[in-house]
Amino acid sequence: MRLLLVYGYEPSGHASAARALEAACRLKGIDAICVNISDYHSILGPAIARTYLQLIQRLPGLWTALYDSDWVAQIAQHWQKLYLGLQGGRLAAKLSELAPDLIVCTHAPPLAVLGLEKEKGRFSWPLAAVITDFEVHGYWTAPKADIYLAASQRTARRVVERGIEAERVRVTGIPINPAFEELPGRDAARKRLNLPLDRPLILVCGGSRGLGQLEEMSRALLEGLANISVAVVCGDNRTLLRSMREGFPAQRRLEIFGCVAPAKMRELMCAADLLVGKAGGLTTAEALAIGLPLLYFEPIPGQESRNADFLCSEGAAALAPDLESLARLAGEIISTGRRAEMSRKAKALGHPDSARRALDEILALVPESSHQP
Repeated sequence: MRLLLVYGYEPSGHASAARALEAACRLKGIDAICVNISDYHSILGPAIARTYLQLIQRLPGLWTALYDSDWVAQIAQHWQKLYLGLQGGRLAAKLSELAPDLIVCTHAPPLAVLGLEKEKGRFSWPLAAVITDFEVHGYWTAPKADIYLAASQRTARRVVERGIEAERVRVTGIPINPAFEELPGRDAARKRLNLPLDRPLILVCGGSRGLGQLEEMSRALLEGLANISVAVVCGDNRTLLRSMREGFPAQRRLEIFGCVAPAKMRELMCAADLLVGKAGGLTTAEALAIGLPLLYFEPIPGQESRNADFLCSEGAAALAPDLESLARLAGEIISTGRRAEMSRKAKALGHPDSARRALDEILALVPESSHQP
């Protein structure tokens, strides 16, 4: 049994979801290979990543309009067909060399590419779609996969509303590393990280790329709340890391991290009382699995703002409209019973076993006799 776990580029939450499924496969003794489509389509993946980052950073309003436009979605689908016509079956041929039994896509563009190639008869392997946000864009549902794995019951309903048969949809949660099934307590995590035990800890992060106003948010929290500590993760944003270290040279209540390994990020989340930052699907799914309340500020337009809307409506998150209110809202959450209530609601939405559950649903697409490693 061999699974191919396909995504568009990295670093990204889509790649993290694929790695989580890869880890679940290892626990079952199943062969799994993560495939970055950029390795085979050298233009497609990087172009998607570069365009997305430029839009959300420079023209967020335009990205919102594009994300919400059915007309743009139709144009994109025509572009995909044209692209495939020019490229032929090159990707399918490359994947055939890996001899898979199943293909799993954790990213919509590769799903669209492979779905169209399957429709053309270039391969017949079962194709699974793993939706890595709480809202569903039309890109995910055209063309059809054999199965759709959804983040929540609401996500599943959205998939059905977009024309997918209900029997093709399963709720498993967004796949996160199986290590989230067994986690240290808050004090144990803080001791491992050498963080203070005697005051609340707020974790500020902007994903693997360190996106968002992390420096401004950290400053607002430290200036507005006296009895807290802040841990900020800058990811691979070296400019931000340097600016943070220069801007807070002697701040004893602040711990600054650059790129951190996934295991250390899990410990930081376990150590924290509140997560402040972006609303990426994977970050959100990990926080929910722990029961860590979230406070969003200026979520990235499109899928992340939809994630924030969903979590806020469920009571597991709050949204700060501006920097002035960020510290006030954070203080209200950590100093009252609101944090416990938000934590309870977060846990109710969380799926610590999501990778294992997703893998079980994926494996059901092939005969059980094929499951042997």
